[in-house]
Amino acid sequence: MSRKRILYPSRKKIIGVFFGGLIFFVVGILWARSFIFRQCVEHVDHSPTHSHTQLKIIQEGREIEIPPSIGLTQDCMHPLHTHDATGLIHMEYPYPVPFFLGDFFDVMGTTFNNSQIGAIRTFDGYKIILKKNGKQVTSPYRWILLKDLDKIEIQVLKE
Repeated sequence: MSRKRILYPSRKKIIGVFFGGLIFFVVGILWARSFIFRQCVEHVDHSPTHSHTQLKIIQEGREIEIPPSIGLTQDCMHPLHTHDATGLIHMEYPYPVPFFLGDFFDVMGTTFNNSQIGAIRTFDGYKIILKKNGKQVTSPYRWILLKDLDKIEIQVLKE
């Protein structure tokens, strides 16, 4: 009686397929998110996919105004936008989509991460502290999930 030899894929092939699939997945998600931010949305009050986050930026004790009309053009309202200078971020999309704090700064056209907000950089002697709902956050600031009624405060201090 002869035994058949079972051929298994090599570890290199398995690892290659895994990482190839992972890269394909990540690129797909990034493409989908960039597609979302190019869309125009219609304002619908009391929609389950219309929520708000309050953003406040304080530099050396002075509150910095969040500009009005971020994400708004004459003919388009983007999913992340402001209407006035109160710092209220509107998040609207026909389907539930996770929005992150970095997404808002991207729409605003401002560099934002744990070591930089706009032209303010930590290696220039500043310290950036972020609080979400009163609790200090240490995770990557760009990836803070924005939820309805969140209060986000960014403090910029001179060291």
